[in-house]
Amino acid sequence: MSRNTWRRGTRTGRRIMMILAGLLLAAGAVAVWVLLVNEYGMGISLVIVGGLALLCLGLLLGVSWTNQTLLPELRQLAEERRKLNEEWAAIRTARQQRFHCPRCAGPVPERDWFSAPATPDEHQVLDAMPSGRAS
Repeated sequence: MSRNTWRRGTRTGRRIMMILAGLLLAAGAVAVWVLLVNEYGMGISLVIVGGLALLCLGLLLGVSWTNQTLLPELRQLAEERRKLNEEWAAIRTARQQRFHCPRCAGPVPERDWFSAPATPDEHQVLDAMPSGRAS
């Protein structure tokens, strides 16, 4: 494999690392199975119950770590959602007040509320400049 495949942060590198981790876990599970059943004579049902308990413990630990890792990002998204809700509430309030601004009580134009203003074309910007060229 090329060196770029193993670079951290790339999708391919992550996939390869996940595959390798899965293979190592599978090999370890087979080794433990052979050791417990064949060498120590433990019953298969006891090994299965122990494996399920370890799997549940691992899932619980993984979920808690993931939650702690994603918590700041989730808080930021919630804050953005609150701000957007406040802005949309102001727009709805203005529409209910018959197109009068809730802050200044001035009339609001009756154009499409949800369309963004058109951005100027490159030629319009260049024509508006004194020299006609970008500096």
